[in-house]
Amino acid sequence: MPPVPLIMKAAGCDAVCFAGIVTRPDFRSFVPDLEGAKLLPGLLAAAVRGDDALLRVVIKAFEAQGLRVVGADTLSDSLLATEGRIGGDADAGPHQSDIAKAMQIAAAIGVLDAGQGAVVCDGLVLALEAQEGTDAMIVTAEGLRVAISEHPASLEEDCARADLVIARGTVSQWLKRRCAVPILDDPARAELGSAEFWVRDGRITRLRGAQDASAARVWGRGT
Repeated sequence: MPPVPLIMKAAGCDAVCFAGIVTRPDFRSFVPDLEGAKLLPGLLAAAVRGDDALLRVVIKAFEAQGLRVVGADTLSDSLLATEGRIGGDADAGPHQSDIAKAMQIAAAIGVLDAGQGAVVCDGLVLALEAQEGTDAMIVTAEGLRVAISEHPASLEEDCARADLVIARGTVSQWLKRRCAVPILDDPARAELGSAEFWVRDGRITRLRGAQDASAARVWGRGT
């Protein structure tokens, strides 16, 4: 069977557009044709650098056969997100610092081709997009119950219903020991900076901050 680009040209095609979900093949069981075998070393090298690098190799292969590769947005601008707020609270004022932080993080992981999304609440990084995709990132954030404790009187109730408590002001060590879940008060958040945590069986089992040099996160100190 001739390579796909040659089949397309024989049918009168002069351009190609990639659309929809692209699933990575299992290169261990991948059986390419002759033209695909020529691309395989480049594909394998690009695969470890991320989806962007991998797709660039594929795009160049089509272009080498004289086909133009056009973006889906050039064919239908209705696919583009509109400028401004799409959903959520119309008054984004109280959330501007979280929005700015999430954008900074998303830009940083985008450079690394690791993902393009982040969820931040009250300065705390709740989830990042990675190889598993955006849907999994949202499920991670939604699956964790975070309580914003505005008043000391609500702290006991918040500790009972949440997986993580973000408290205004300073909470005494005595109250923190009485709480079954981690409490991040103002001093704790200032010390941690951005924070990452591990969840097992619906509970936070480990918490680490960006100020910890061993974390070496891209959004940590100095960025």
